[in-house]
Amino acid sequence: CTDVSALNFDIYATFDDDSCIYRDDIFGEAQTTTSTIVYSGFNTLTYPLEFVRLEFNFFDILNQGYEYEGCEEKPCFNELDTIVILNGQKEDESDEHITAVFIDGEWKISGDYGLSIDDNIKSGDGFLLHVQEEGVINL
Repeated sequence: CTDVSALNFDIYATFDDDSCIYRDDIFGEAQTTTSTIVYSGFNTLTYPLEFVRLEFNFFDILNQGYEYEGCEEKPCFNELDTIVILNGQKEDESDEHITAVFIDGEWKISGDYGLSIDDNIKSGDGFLLHVQEEGVINL
């Protein structure tokens, strides 16, 4: 695919073989089969473009995707596992990272409790995930 606006643009392609995939081609379904190993401690991850585009709930994706050996019921997170969404610098030049802690079986956003992670996360935003159990996130 030689089209720079396509999701699968190939910088080394010398001719267009009609294989280009565009954002509109994946609307309505997520075409991802990503498995990410999650180590005990801090992990730096990126929120997939498809999930932002399709407006999936960030916590629902993590709760359904994360598992480790011995976890029999989802969500598999443990008390005090944490997430920090790295939103980077905002238009007003403030840094507004969002943090959440897994307490009593659910994610609780710390700081400004009226803030919605799903309204603030965007394509390419990274997040730090701190977990107590090594496992995998199946997306």
